[in-house]
Amino acid sequence: MDSPRALEGIRIVEISRWFACGIAMRLLAAFGAEVIKVESTTSVDSARGMGGRESRPDGKTGPNVNGLFNNTHSGKYGITLDLHHPRGVELAKRLISRSDVLAENFPDDFLERMGLGYEEVRKVKPDLIYLSMPITGHHGPRRNVRGSGYHIAALAGLNWISRAGDEPPAGPSTAWSDWTIGPAHAAFAVLCALRHRLHTGQGQFIELSQYESTINITGAMIPEYTARGTVLGGHHNSAADALQGVFRCLGEDRWCTIRVATDDEWRALVEALHAPDWARDPAYATVAGRNEHEATLKNHLATWTLAQEAGAIVALLQEQGVEAGLVANIRDVLEDPQMQLRQHYTPLEHPEEGLQLYEAPPFKLSRTPGRIPRPAPLLGEHNDYVLHQVLGLTEEEINEYIVSGAVA
Repeated sequence: MDSPRALEGIRIVEISRWFACGIAMRLLAAFGAEVIKVESTTSVDSARGMGGRESRPDGKTGPNVNGLFNNTHSGKYGITLDLHHPRGVELAKRLISRSDVLAENFPDDFLERMGLGYEEVRKVKPDLIYLSMPITGHHGPRRNVRGSGYHIAALAGLNWISRAGDEPPAGPSTAWSDWTIGPAHAAFAVLCALRHRLHTGQGQFIELSQYESTINITGAMIPEYTARGTVLGGHHNSAADALQGVFRCLGEDRWCTIRVATDDEWRALVEALHAPDWARDPAYATVAGRNEHEATLKNHLATWTLAQEAGAIVALLQEQGVEAGLVANIRDVLEDPQMQLRQHYTPLEHPEEGLQLYEAPPFKLSRTPGRIPRPAPLLGEHNDYVLHQVLGLTEEEINEYIVSGAVA
């Protein structure tokens, strides 16, 4: 028998595009919330069409075989409603009236124009929790800014501080706001609102600015500027208090990181290297000396690492008490015994994509552990379940909605 999950009995209607909102709701689905994803055959989630053939097994095409979409929407139900059709909006309101949360991340006042804004839907569900995730917020001079996680990263300053030294600004390789901090803040906000409703019976409107959310991971940028007037720029792989860097290792495109911050760690590194002549130079025995000769030291280390396997270097240095890490590719991550032990990846059989690995929640609860109950929904896969069992419609009523184009 499956263990209970913390959010059993909570129903969420998700009307979203791309990833930020979808990932937040995937997290809640893993802990028992019934998340119903609303799309239509003429307006699918943009994530279903993102990515090249590398995200589609065996070269298959179509809205149901996109790995990006399927990973970020696992555990959910899917229904197709045309929200441009008045009867589609009617069905959406009926569904919302039987739900606890409505989550959306459309720009501007799109859902409001569809008749699904907060003030309108609270008429059918007064204690509804309404999560809205605009890029910059619904008010202010930039309220109409459009874009994606990559644009948000640039707007929040991440591109400025992720460049290398004096090189031009460089965007992170993925849209951090979509995959990490935005979804985490959104899920946390919904949980807070659910707890508030539990004690007061009141719903509320949650306005989550993804711009403000992303600023939270810019580190020391704000305090440095407000305290010292310093505009932090990019950095090389160096630090004032340590010898550190990324070093190429044996094999094709294999790398490791090494950081030596204290004199004890330096001595441990020298011992791990079997004390070569260059490492016994007294000039390197202190932090100041190592800073002065940083370039020479890094060249010596690079010569050593180039002849060693990256995993072996990391194991050796970690054993000696030296900070070292593998610059892992996705194969390394999937084969990591730590991830396998913690069952971070869940194999699920998708009707069209086949057997695939899906990400489990990044934390575990002892009493109510999370799990992924099902793969991502096919487009409209659960129309019958939602219309019959959730909304209680008769076969005749459902046929009328289908013929009218509201269910499509």
